[in-house]
Amino acid sequence: MSPAEPAGKRAVVFIDGQNLFHATREAFGYTYPSYDVQALAERLCAAPGWQLAQTRR
Repeated sequence: MSPAEPAGKRAVVFIDGQNLFHATREAFGYTYPSYDVQALAERLCAAPGWQLAQTRR
């Protein structure tokens, strides 16, 4: 029998900055990294209601 699912979920977000930069450059033509990693991690966790425990870059 598996344990009960916790009411509040914590998340650790891992961001691969090199891949993120190249993907945004290809998609939008950016030539300089102009994204906020912490804001991105917070946004990813907010939608499903998770608590952001850490952001790793």
